[in-house]
Amino acid sequence: MTLKIVFDESHEEGISLRTCLKLNNILKKHSIIVFRLLIGPITPEKIEDVDVLFIGAPRISFSDEEISTIVDFISNGGFLVLVCDSARNQSLTINNLAKYFGIRFDFNHIRDPKKHWKNAIYFPQISIFNKGIISKNINKIYYSGSTLTLLSEDCYPLAFTSNTAIPPNSPIIAISCQGRCISIGGSTLFYDEEFGIMAGQNSLFISNLFRYLEIAKKDPSKLITLRTQLIPQNNQKKQISLKKAVEILNKIIKKIFNDYSKIYDTIDDYLNTTIDMIRNNKIIEAKSNLKQKYTEIQNEILSRQLYLFDIIEKLQSEVNNFQAFDKIKNEKLNEFYVKESEVNEHLDRIYGRLEYYTKNPEAIP
Repeated sequence: MTLKIVFDESHEEGISLRTCLKLNNILKKHSIIVFRLLIGPITPEKIEDVDVLFIGAPRISFSDEEISTIVDFISNGGFLVLVCDSARNQSLTINNLAKYFGIRFDFNHIRDPKKHWKNAIYFPQISIFNKGIISKNINKIYYSGSTLTLLSEDCYPLAFTSNTAIPPNSPIIAISCQGRCISIGGSTLFYDEEFGIMAGQNSLFISNLFRYLEIAKKDPSKLITLRTQLIPQNNQKKQISLKKAVEILNKIIKKIFNDYSKIYDTIDDYLNTTIDMIRNNKIIEAKSNLKQKYTEIQNEILSRQLYLFDIIEKLQSEVNNFQAFDKIKNEKLNEFYVKESEVNEHLDRIYGRLEYYTKNPEAIP
């Protein structure tokens, strides 16, 4: 029984068979029949003759009709591989779909200062796995992306961050829906770049993923049997008006912009304080302050982003006109990214200048 997989590419997915050539090679080794869904929407007719729907890092929204189609597809015996974009900012709407499978992507960006790929702390080494077909013979993969929040007992976490990671000991890959949905919090695993499919045992991990799907299709008894059923929750949503949702979003963004103005002042104080230390020949103290304060301000900036993402996710799940809100949200996010970029650029400029001054005190004007 040959496995049939359709790769959705109608939502601007980052994982595309056109660009992920090494992924194509793994699929060929497994003799998997592959289709590409290039034109949306996803409808029952377009996926009725396939075994697996692969949604790899979507960057635009799924309609309510598409979500219903996917939920029905899984309920009727299909499989889903759902991957969040490692550039988490692009995949905010994916949780509107993921929640039906007991998963929420956290939109954080895991880092591990001790165990990571080359010098990239945002590509942590993953070495903690629960037993399963997908993790068989796997000791080490490299991964860039977010953690998962498991929303029901129907979820079997498969891989975890290390105890030195931020956040530590947290799930990044999980199986749910009685073994029919595999959720992965980062897309770089599948990319052709050296940090992607060829790093560590990433290619073996992906090969195991398709082997799991092949075995599960042939013998459903091999599926992980879990306790809860897949139950769509459309009727359980709390509804708020589009006007109210936009008011809340505008209020939050205005507050964040005010916070960023204060952070801008904090950066200037950081400059002056560190220069004073250098002028007073407190070089060691200045170097310590330089790195510590830089990290603190970075975290302050990032915390606003994560706070905004949490608010948007909540609004998207409650608003009574999702499509209209999605368009407004994207416009507001563009404004936010500009402001956030300005603050980050200012911080990086100041850090670079101060780092130079600690090495060349005589250059201070």
